[in-house]
Amino acid sequence: MNIITVNSDAWSQGQIQSKLWLCETLEKIESLPEKPVIWILGGWYGLLAFLLFSRDRIHPALICQFDIDEEANERAKRINNTWIANGIHKFKTFNSDVTKMNYFNNDYGPRPDIIINTACEHFSTQWAELIPKGILVIAQSTNMPHEQHLHGADSLEQFVSQFKKQITITEKTQLDFNYPKLVFSRYMILGSKT
Repeated sequence: MNIITVNSDAWSQGQIQSKLWLCETLEKIESLPEKPVIWILGGWYGLLAFLLFSRDRIHPALICQFDIDEEANERAKRINNTWIANGIHKFKTFNSDVTKMNYFNNDYGPRPDIIINTACEHFSTQWAELIPKGILVIAQSTNMPHEQHLHGADSLEQFVSQFKKQITITEKTQLDFNYPKLVFSRYMILGSKT
């Protein structure tokens, strides 16, 4: 089965543009470790990991993707096979509920330098409460109406308010999408876990 036909929204212009926006934001941070360990929560089909690797501007030592959907993780492994094959092992997936993760038991390998969640509209804020202090966090959400968006935000300020107790936010931005039949925004915050 062709993975692109499984869920075409994963490859939509909005999804790709949102992830490129995140990549560009992350690449501007001068204080990043030379070879960061990046954890992507709710990574779906692994597009963000693919972009981070293939843009070759950040050189992750390891990217770990955490998604409760086993099929999505399998597809993410196929997309990111270049960074798994031949003993490289720079991409790993874990079938995990990110609202129940234990960051202190070393089940996932090295602790992250960066935690990314581009699907905050799908989760309660509990995922952010579990992160150890001091870790760089980048999060995205949207006001796009969808039956699975149970925790979306109506504005950038509302999104910021959802996380102001868990994250010391140093940057907040918005990206607007205007399609003929759909208008929505994506919001992004960057900061360190409080």
